Amino acid sequence: MNDDAIAPLLDGARRIVTVCAGVQSGEQVAIVTDTARPPEIALALSQAVRESGGVATICTTEPVPSGSEPPTIVTAALHAAQVILAPTTGALYHTFAVQRATRLGARFLGLTAFTPDVLVHGGVFADFPALAWKADRLAALLTNASEAYVTTPGGTNLRVRLDGRGAVSITGMARKPGERTGCPDIEAFIAPLEGSAQGIVVVDASASIAGVLEEPVTLRIEQGRAVSIEGGEGARLIREALEEADTRRSIPWPSSLSG
Repeated sequence: MNDDAIAPLLDGARRIVTVCAGVQSGEQVAIVTDTARPPEIALALSQAVRESGGVATICTTEPVPSGSEPPTIVTAALHAAQVILAPTTGALYHTFAVQRATRLGARFLGLTAFTPDVLVHGGVFADFPALAWKADRLAALLTNASEAYVTTPGGTNLRVRLDGRGAVSITGMARKPGERTGCPDIEAFIAPLEGSAQGIVVVDASASIAGVLEEPVTLRIEQGRAVSIEGGEGARLIREALEEADTRRSIPWPSSLSG
C-alpha cells in the first residue's frame, strides 16, 4: 500500500497514539486488527507509533466475534505489549486476554469497527483531557445509585437495580499502566443486578453488531432477559448474536426470541 492511502489518516492516528495512548519512546505497541478492517488503519497507527519512538507490531487475524478470545498467538503478543491498539471488527475489551494484559500493566485502547473516515474527521479529534471529568462524574453517580430509570422520546422505558455495583469510566484515554478504554468513547457504563431489568429499550441510531440502523430496534426486557427483539435487519443481527452466544448454558433463557 502506498503512502497516499495512509497520509489522510495520519492526523487521527497521531491523536490516538499521542493523546489517547500516550505512547513513549521505546514502548512495545501491539496493533491488533483483522481481515475485515481496512489495512490502512493499522498502517497509519503503526507509522504514528514509530513517529513517537515506539516499536509497532501489527497482528492481523480473521475476524473474531465481540467478546470471543483472540487466537493464542495474538494473546501472547498482547501479554508482551506495553500498549495495545485494537482496530478490530469485534470488541476485545471484555476478553480474558485483554484483562490479563492490563493486569500485567498494558494500556488498552479498543478501536472497534473503525473505518478510515473516523481518522479523518471523527471523534478522535475531541478534547479528551478536557472532557474526561464528565465520564468520571457520571460513573460516580451510577456507582452511588441504587436504581436507574431510563426514558426517551423514542419509547425506551426501562428500570434496573444498581445496588452494590460499580460503574466504569471510559474517557477515551489509557495513559497509565493497566488502564483500558474504548476510543473515541467518552462515557460511563454499569451492569444492572441480574434479573432486575424490566421494560422496553428502543435503539434508533446505532448498535454494536448491527451498526447504523435503518429502522429502530425494540427490545422487551422481563426479569433481566430480552424476551423479544424486533426491528428489521438490525434486530435479526442482534438476535443471531445472542443465540450464538447461547447463554442458556448458564442461566434460564426464553425458549425463543421473537422478531
